[in-house]
Amino acid sequence: MLGNAGFHRIEAHVALENYASQNLLKKLGFSFETVRKGFMLENNKWTDKAVFYRNLN
Repeated sequence: MLGNAGFHRIEAHVALENYASQNLLKKLGFSFETVRKGFMLENNKWTDKAVFYRNLN
């Protein structure tokens, strides 16, 4: 369905300690790509995020 909107890839950025979400993404066909250091400001602190992606083509 998303492929019809012109997207060829989707990403999910997840907290490193959020193993439940990471496992769910893997079950949905996402692959781990990298860790982005200091990616998001949360509670006045820059936090790291695990990046997962899925190609839609």
